[in-house]
Formats: sequence, structure tokens, C-alpha cells
Amino acid sequence: MTVRNAIAAMFGIGLLAVVYVIFAAARNPGSADRGDLAIGAMADFIVWDRPRPGPELGFTGAEGEDVTIADFRGEAVLLNLWATWCAPCIEEMPALQALQEDLSGESFRIAAVSVDREGARKVTPFVDQLGVENLSIYFDPTMAFARSLKVQAGIPVTILFDPRGREVGRVTGIADWDTPEAKTLIASVLPEQE
Repeated sequence: MTVRNAIAAMFGIGLLAVVYVIFAAARNPGSADRGDLAIGAMADFIVWDRPRPGPELGFTGAEGEDVTIADFRGEAVLLNLWATWCAPCIEEMPALQALQEDLSGESFRIAAVSVDREGARKVTPFVDQLGVENLSIYFDPTMAFARSLKVQAGIPVTILFDPRGREVGRVTGIADWDTPEAKTLIASVLPEQE
């Protein structure tokens, strides 16, 4: 190999490294400060540089009551937008349920917000049939709440809110919530225990 070829090869490798770094940053924008939390099973989770204000619009509870993120002050909330017709949503439900069981009593809640148009009439029997017992189920049949969150693509979309009601980050698509990486991500926003 000549010196010229060696220099060209080194330049090519350097160029590939630069392209890789740019691609990785574009794939996970806004995660520079806390990007170390978006690893492994949570590699697709986008962590914002600074928490974003939570939405003012809300969704509906099991008894038809209005609920907002502000109602969960003091708790970290993992909000999962899902639907009965969404196969990936159903596939990730057992992992969400396991995460809720593992972190119960930790000032943490999973809010599973269905975007089914039929609301509780369709969702409640579906959830019962699935055997989902310890997730808090809510409803957004008009998708007004989902739109207020600027959900662009399909579901599932899962958003992490800190105890002050601010959005820490989100992931679009299925995620494996019953993993050490997911638990580390959640632990990063749990309120300090005295």
C-alpha cells in the first residue's frame, strides 16, 4: 500500500466516523445531556436536553372524570398512548404491567391512554380480557390529547413525565419496558425518597 492510498483510507475512515456521529445525533435529537439513559432496550427513547412543559389538555378517567398530567403532581408518569386495534400496543402491555408491578410504591404510575373512538365501552372489556389488572386505563376517543402532545406518527407512543408534570422524553413504537435500562430511565425522574 502506498502512502497516498494509506492517507486516502484514513481520510475515508475519518469521514465515515463523522457521518456516523452526525447520523446518531440526528436519530436521537435533544439527548446530549442525558443520552446515557437512552441505551440498550431504550436506545430509541428520545431524552430532551431540558424537560418540556406538560400538556394542558387532558383525557378521561374510568368514571368519566377529566384528568390532566397536573393531577399526577409528585409522581413520575409513564404515559402510553395505545389502542385495541394496535398489535404492537398489545404486545408491549405485559412489559408495561411488569414495570408497574416492579416500581409500585415508588411515586410512579403508568397511565395507559386509549385512543379508541369507542372509549370505555370497547376498551374496558378488552383490557379485562387481556388480564391487565394494575395499569391505570384512561381514554382519549377524540385524540385531542394525543394531538396536543404533537404525536406525529402511529402508536404506541410512550412519554415520560417528571413529578413536576414536565415531559422528559418519549419513544414512538414498541419498547421493552421490563428491562434494567427502562428501570434506570424511570429511576432518573423519580422523586427523592427521604
